[in-house]
Amino acid sequence: MSFLVAIASACRRSPRFVAVILFCVWTGLIFYLSDRPPPDPDAHSGAARAWLMNLRHAPAFGMFGLLFLWATSRSGQRLAASIRRVNWAIVAVLVYGIVDERHQFHTPGRDASVSDILTNLAGGWLCAHVLFAVEEGASGSKVARLFAIGLPACGVAAAIATLIPPLWPELTWL
Repeated sequence: MSFLVAIASACRRSPRFVAVILFCVWTGLIFYLSDRPPPDPDAHSGAARAWLMNLRHAPAFGMFGLLFLWATSRSGQRLAASIRRVNWAIVAVLVYGIVDERHQFHTPGRDASVSDILTNLAGGWLCAHVLFAVEEGASGSKVARLFAIGLPACGVAAAIATLIPPLWPELTWL
């Protein structure tokens, strides 16, 4: 827990332009990776591999949410200074998730999926709320409870993104 507090403190002390640059680079990296067609679009991977591929959305957009909070915070103040800021980070995850999925819709071999957006939101929710709790000085047990809620939520969202679309292939947006 003290490790997370130290990281948040170091981020607060850093120049804001560093956060803005990292946020832009991370956003660009997500866009770049979404623009890459799969190596073999016709290959069918097993359910476990497909689930892991969908689960990658959670940490990617969790980091997006954290970098958003860092890049938009005031110098010297907490990154997640209020629940309102946390909610804005989650809205940013939602909006960029929609933009990213729309972008993937035009990438050969990729598809756009509401289910992926759910996984993005689960990762963004978890990371933003853990940061808020850490900066509030929450107990280790409260942070553990957030992980106990957020990690399964990420896994379930990735499972939905993996299992539901094959059941209803005519609903391409799932």
